[in-house]
Amino acid sequence: MGKKNLTDRKVKSLKANAKVADKAGHYDTWDAVVPGLGVRTSASGRRTFVLMARYPGGRNPTRRALGVYGELSLEQARKKARDWLELIRKGIDPAIAEEEARQAELRQRANTFAAVVEDYLRLEVMGHDPAKPRQRRAVEVERHFRRIFVAIWGDRPIASISRRDVLPLIESIRDNGTPATLAAYGKRGKAERVPAPVQARNLLAYLKAFFNWAIERDTYGLESSPCEHLKAARIIGDRRAEDRTLNDPELFAFWRVTGRMTYPHGPLYRLLLLTGLRLNEVADAVGPSLIWRTESGLSRLPE
Repeated sequence: MGKKNLTDRKVKSLKANAKVADKAGHYDTWDAVVPGLGVRTSASGRRTFVLMARYPGGRNPTRRALGVYGELSLEQARKKARDWLELIRKGIDPAIAEEEARQAELRQRANTFAAVVEDYLRLEVMGHDPAKPRQRRAVEVERHFRRIFVAIWGDRPIASISRRDVLPLIESIRDNGTPATLAAYGKRGKAERVPAPVQARNLLAYLKAFFNWAIERDTYGLESSPCEHLKAARIIGDRRAEDRTLNDPELFAFWRVTGRMTYPHGPLYRLLLLTGLRLNEVADAVGPSLIWRTESGLSRLPE
């Protein structure tokens, strides 16, 4: 049959026609707009868009289905046919290209934000032994990721998370606090507004570390971090020191309480108070045994 300037109305009107059909009951109506594009009508009246072309690896032109009319509109069929013709011009088989794209989409769906977070917590934060986590703040990091980030982005592909997602979330926590932010996102939380700039700063740092780890792994389809160029100082402000000096009644209460605590916590806290050292410096200290004076007398701290 000759070529026609196909329209949706024309395609919809195509019926089974024994006069022009082949032995199997099919006949083709070719489009005058896109070369090789046609509509194959079957004996049952089913209309299928096809593209007649010489595909890579083939010697003769062959007909391949683009999709069924109804599931695919005429304009969509023309666009798909043009895309296929461009692939053929480049020596690429459209069937192979579409399968690769389908597999890539499946991988992207499998790499949801929640799934990648589980890998991150298991491999980088908690490690294989939860009793001895890899990171000092592992429990806190895990809690925040599950309560906030996974609750909001869990089902989304990790590659779909953008700066437009991260920045409003961090700003909302800065201005409104976590419970009110979760409530605003439709999650369980209180609507009471309590600004939390310190927590917002910490959460941004957690996200930066997470996305950088995911990029280094190179297995999640992530090529750039949505936290890139997001500066805590610009978003939240300069960090403020939160140190406070204990007054005499507080020191007295602290000394009394630590005196009732068993080894190693009580002696450790008292040593921190007396020396002004950092926690890790005292906890990791090695050396000769220490003599500790308690309210009940002298005791020896093991090395």
